[in-house]
Amino acid sequence: MMKNAIIIFSCIAIFSYSCSEKRKQEKLIGSWDVVFLTAAESGSDVTWTFAEGGSLFVTSRGTDTTIVDSASYFMDSKFLDAYYVTISDLNYWEDGKYMIQKMNRKILIMERVMMPDGQTSGSYLHKEFVKKEQ
Repeated sequence: MMKNAIIIFSCIAIFSYSCSEKRKQEKLIGSWDVVFLTAAESGSDVTWTFAEGGSLFVTSRGTDTTIVDSASYFMDSKFLDAYYVTISDLNYWEDGKYMIQKMNRKILIMERVMMPDGQTSGSYLHKEFVKKEQ
């Protein structure tokens, strides 16, 4: 009897976890305006757009130019642990594995924990975003 209860509880936990991971993925999809944390960057207007299928578009708007870069992302998590977003093919300074610190319908905060080459020393990069109004 106890064995059946453990199996049922395990199935419910795995199902709940997979639903939670899908909800996180759905929250990430969309356009996010970068919040710059230094005065030197404050004049910039940059939007990161996470699309379904793992495509990322970074749009930088200047006074007379607009630059759109494309990249790839992959979201994963460890069971009952933090969620991670791995960004590749953007540029060396922003590629890497990010841990999501906070994400809701309005705010996304993530910190890079690993460089593209797998190194963790010197990988720290803090990014904050606000969800773009649709």
